[in-house]
Amino acid sequence: MKKIFTIFTLFFVVLVGLFALNGCKKEEVGAGVISVQVVDFEGKDLFNDQIEFSADDTLVDLLKDNEEILMTGETSEYGFYIVSMCGVSASNDNKTYWSIEVNGEYSMVGVSDIALVDEDLITFSLIGW
Repeated sequence: MKKIFTIFTLFFVVLVGLFALNGCKKEEVGAGVISVQVVDFEGKDLFNDQIEFSADDTLVDLLKDNEEILMTGETSEYGFYIVSMCGVSASNDNKTYWSIEVNGEYSMVGVSDIALVDEDLITFSLIGW
């Protein structure tokens, strides 16, 4: 009986832990606001503001349509490749590219695959390679 009680208690503790962790996770929502920061090669902010989005928006469309950011790029089989933001271009000639961070973490996906999540901070930094 004591063994069954111990197993039940352990199961209960694990179950409560999973519910607690899941409750802290941010969920995608139909609409909201994201903070976007665009930083040039010297570390100067080119853009630092919030952008509202709706359920039908994509990050690529928001950045292309924003009058201050006016992101340009090329679409390939791997997604959208950012060429310029805020009038500043990345290129192979100057060995630079646009790095993407979401909430301070380097993005493991391209700009085409970043989900819009309310209150996220998305930072684009021109960096060298």
